[in-house]
Amino acid sequence: MEKKIYTVVLQPGTDESAFLTTGPAAGMQVHSNLNNFDSIISMKLTETEVESLKLSDLVIDVEEEFSVISTAYPVTPEYTRNTTLVTRSYPSTLTPGANYSGTNFWFTGGVDITASSGPVGFFTLSGEDASVSATIEQNYAGEYIDIVAIEAGTPSNTYDSYTNHPDFLNESGSTSRFVKTNWTDYDNALVDNDQATNNTEFFDTHAIGVLSAAGGKFCGWCKTSSLRVLYLSNGVAAAYNGVLNFHQNKSVNPVTGRRNATIVTGAWGFAGIELTSAIWVERINTITAYDAAGNLTTISRPGGGWGSDLTPFTNNLLVPRVINDPADSTDKWMIAWGSSSRYTTMDTIMSNYNSAGGIYHFKSAGNNGDVKVKLNDPRYNTRITLDNSVSYVTLNLDGNGE
Repeated sequence: MEKKIYTVVLQPGTDESAFLTTGPAAGMQVHSNLNNFDSIISMKLTETEVESLKLSDLVIDVEEEFSVISTAYPVTPEYTRNTTLVTRSYPSTLTPGANYSGTNFWFTGGVDITASSGPVGFFTLSGEDASVSATIEQNYAGEYIDIVAIEAGTPSNTYDSYTNHPDFLNESGSTSRFVKTNWTDYDNALVDNDQATNNTEFFDTHAIGVLSAAGGKFCGWCKTSSLRVLYLSNGVAAAYNGVLNFHQNKSVNPVTGRRNATIVTGAWGFAGIELTSAIWVERINTITAYDAAGNLTTISRPGGGWGSDLTPFTNNLLVPRVINDPADSTDKWMIAWGSSSRYTTMDTIMSNYNSAGGIYHFKSAGNNGDVKVKLNDPRYNTRITLDNSVSYVTLNLDGNGE
């Protein structure tokens, strides 16, 4: 029977060694002990073994790893440079890319627009500039930061030369800031991620863009940080365990007297769980809505239906989407939803990251346009009630919302 990677979530205080040697998991295959994470173990199990472990009082849950896919200051600036912001088109391939920067600096940084005949950004208004001259001002540039991009793609030797891409070079342009890493030094399950020994297959195209946006010399924010990448082919929990191990075992920076901070990017998502089903708004009877203060309001469908006024949905963080109904092949306004389960493994991993100190994880929200609130926010409990015996539309979306 084929084995798959699972994360076994144990009751707090469980003796993990005994659990694996003489307890319920004796004789089963350990993928990674996840030594930095309390109460979780990565294992390769058959379905029969999974069901056996779930019967144990020591086990909270046994969670299969889903398939993964790739999925962005102070007044006196320390760094200033003049550049051209590209707003709605790629620069010519005949022009050095180092002469351009993304519009993200205008939206989120101290940028002085020195010439513009129209609005900045991706609009189609008459008179808009496709490129805008600007002065970018930055106070922080990542001097004491190590960036690790955790990626769902597959690296290819086609992109090996990008280790010396202009965006990845140091300030003087003499040395690459990308660090080839043997991640098995930090978790022995990460056998596909020995970049140092293999000296090849560092990037896929998605990883290049992520590192450029996070730490690129021309396109990113932390332009003096070190850059690393780790792929999820050996499992999500093992990858995050390896990065935490890397963070906790790096040497102390003699300039600051402490370890460099670690910024982790998580530009990936689980495939096929964010948008799985949808229902036509006219088949929704009521909205049971909570506001941020916990006040409850029940909104019933008007006698003539919701019509064109969908504000009862939008006002309560429910996103109407135009979706084709296969029952009659017509486009309708629908409310879509995805998996409602919590992924305890990721909650536990992030709790350990939070306790470690000096390591910061930035997770992409995805491309599906979701509106999200925290689990303890009362608005998390907003619900819709459907007509009796109404069937919903099953969606077939990939992780990019397409």
